[in-house]
Amino acid sequence: MAFRREIFEAVGTFDPALDVGTATRGGGDIEMFHRILAKGYSTFYEPRAFVWHVHRRSSDALSKQLRDNGLGFGSYLLTCDRNRTVDRRELIHFAVVHWLNEWLLKRLRYPGWFPRKLIVSELLGALQSPFCLQESSVASAAVDCYPRTRNGNAGG
Repeated sequence: MAFRREIFEAVGTFDPALDVGTATRGGGDIEMFHRILAKGYSTFYEPRAFVWHVHRRSSDALSKQLRDNGLGFGSYLLTCDRNRTVDRRELIHFAVVHWLNEWLLKRLRYPGWFPRKLIVSELLGALQSPFCLQESSVASAAVDCYPRTRNGNAGG
C-alpha cells in the first residue's frame, strides 16, 4: 500500500497499538483504510501490484495465524468504536450478527472443509482482543510513538 502525505495529515498515522509485533497482532492496515474511508476519502486498488506472503507450513503455525487474525480484527472493531467512526449500535450489530454468529459460530457448527481447530483459534483470538488491545494501547502510549499531525493533534 502507498499513501499520499496529505492523507496522514488529514486522518493521522497508523495506530501503533494495532500491528504485527504488538499484543493485537494486527489490524493497523484495515483500521487505516477504515479511517480514510470514514473521512470521505477514497482508496484505489492496483491489480498489477502484488505482495509475496509466506504461507504457513504447519497446522500449528496456521492456527496461530488465525488466532492473530481474530485478535487483530477484534482490536480493529474496538478501535472503530473508540474513534467513533461508526455508530456503536451498527458496530455491535456487525460484530455480533455478522462476525461472531455468521462467520465464526456458524462455521464452528458447520465447518465443511475448514478444520474446526482453526475456527476455534480465530474465535479465541477474537475473545482475547479487548485485553490485548488494552495492553498494546498502554505500551504504545508509554513510548509516545504516535506522531502528531500538522495541526498538532494526535493521529488516529
